[in-house]
Amino acid sequence: MKVLFDCPEFLIAHKPHKFHSVSLDDSKESAAAVIGEKFPQLGEIQCRNKNDFGLLNRLDFETEGLLLFAKTQPAYDFLRKEQENFRIEKKYLAKCDKTLCLLKGFPPFQGELTSLSREIQSFFRGFGEGQREVRPCIEENRRKNGTTKQYSTKVEKISEKNGCFEIDCTILSGFRHQIRCHLAWAGFPIIGDKIYNPKSAEEILELYAVGLTFPHPKNGEIFSFENFPYQQD
Repeated sequence: MKVLFDCPEFLIAHKPHKFHSVSLDDSKESAAAVIGEKFPQLGEIQCRNKNDFGLLNRLDFETEGLLLFAKTQPAYDFLRKEQENFRIEKKYLAKCDKTLCLLKGFPPFQGELTSLSREIQSFFRGFGEGQREVRPCIEENRRKNGTTKQYSTKVEKISEKNGCFEIDCTILSGFRHQIRCHLAWAGFPIIGDKIYNPKSAEEILELYAVGLTFPHPKNGEIFSFENFPYQQD
């Protein structure tokens, strides 16, 4: 874990691949626990979970990238409200294959992704053994166990590089596996994704949380921070 930006109100840290963002049962090492040890005052912040240590966003275990931590109670309360009002934008970079989605449980994808900006929208439902996977639902096939909220992944740019497709996308609110599932549904499964791209031979999930944009707790001015994978080498 490396702190990339630090100010009196918040800090931004880098989470590596295959590392938990937060532990719910005290039994697993996590990014939040590491940051909490470096900044003990974060343990005094009243969060949704006692092990959050001011954490505002979470990444999947396999996903690498940026985590945002508030450092004071007023900053946490402010940023939580901004998040609930969809004013914290998270930017991701995904390196993808291009193949038709043939996995069970996916409804047909309408249209196709191009280099032009487009939003992928759906509800979600749990799928498979232990509901460890998710599937997108459209209004017509949403079941009782589907989410009541619709989630959106905005695809900003698609470029072909070195035999794969690099996709820039942003979200304002997130659901478990949202980007991984949405891109696979659209025919661009992420390289190294053993769940939604089972034919991929790579061991590392090529999904990176690379940017955060939000109002600064101190003055409300828009603050942006970006850090791309190669900057960690």
